[in-house]
Formats: sequence, C-alpha cells, structure tokens
Amino acid sequence: MVRLIIVGDGPLKNECQEYVQANKLDDVFWEGKQTGKIVAQYYSTCDIYCSPAIFGESFGIVLLEAMASKRPIVAFSNTGYKELLKGTKGEDFLATPRDEVELSSKLEKLIVDEKLRKEMGEWGLKEVEKYSWDKVADRVLNFYKKCS
Repeated sequence: MVRLIIVGDGPLKNECQEYVQANKLDDVFWEGKQTGKIVAQYYSTCDIYCSPAIFGESFGIVLLEAMASKRPIVAFSNTGYKELLKGTKGEDFLATPRDEVELSSKLEKLIVDEKLRKEMGEWGLKEVEKYSWDKVADRVLNFYKKCS
C-alpha cells in the first residue's frame, strides 16, 4: 500500500486537494506546515522522501534532512537539488521539473525494490556527512588559507 503524507503548504494546495477529493484518493493526508521536531518525526515515519519543488530551492536542505534520517530521496531537478546531488548516486533520482511521469517512475523504482530503497537510504546517510558543521568549517578555513 502506498500512502502519501504531504507536509507543508504551497500555492497549488487547493488545486491538489480538489484533485484528491475528485479522484477519491483515500490514502493522501494533508498535514500542513510543520516545524522542527515534528518534521523530524515525519522523516522517521516515511519510507521515501519526495520533494517535487520546481524552482526557488537555492540549496537542498530538505534533501539533507531526509538523507540524515536515512531516507531515500526523489525530487525534481531544480537548481539547488541538482547542484547538491551532481555527480552522486542521488542524481539518478532527480526528475525533469514538471515531468510527473518521470518523477513517478523514479518513485516506483524505490517503492518496488526494498533493497534499492535501503541502499539509497544508507548512501544518503553517508553522503550527508559531507555537510556536517566540522566538514564545512574545515572547507571554509582551507579556502581562507589559500586566499591569504
């Protein structure tokens, strides 16, 4: 069984809710905007994290949060997400923005393949370590040393 839990709001919320009601999609749940620890709880309950953001993402912090929760990710290839995942295994799970068929195909791969789902969750947890405060601070310090 596939259940969709939507956390957050956006300009298409009403249109999406109408679609869900018109098509009698009983396994879609709207949780609205959440913060902090509550969001972390949602990450821990999901099997796959999907972010269909089309634009406006300068960095993939939500992807890093999901990866830190050991969740595989699927998303549209907006500028921030593309830059974050460039040259990594995660790049294979970025779909062309607005291409719902491609996005659903990438989701389906993870839904039907439990081994791949776990592998991508493990990969994400390891990959997110690159963005720890210590690693980022070291890179900034090295940059300043090179500049001086």
